[in-house]
Amino acid sequence: MDAVEWINNDRAGGDSLESLSALVDGSLIQEHDRGPRAWFTMLATVREYAREQLSNTNELARYEERHATFYVRLAAVAGAELIGPSRKRGCLA
Repeated sequence: MDAVEWINNDRAGGDSLESLSALVDGSLIQEHDRGPRAWFTMLATVREYAREQLSNTNELARYEERHATFYVRLAAVAGAELIGPSRKRGCLA
């Protein structure tokens, strides 16, 4: 959900939760429960169709950039926690 909100934060016309719910209701995205957070997947054919539609409207590069930025920031936060002051010396966990 965090990724959906980040990628769509400047998109006009509704909020991310409503959009995601509509895709789940339409069976275009599947929701899986994995602990405290939901996990979402989609079929490759649905993903390719969406990419084609974004490409046709010249939006593909912008959304790819937002997607990459989200995960780079996520990795930076995770990396800081792995090597930050909360990590005990000599302990990997």
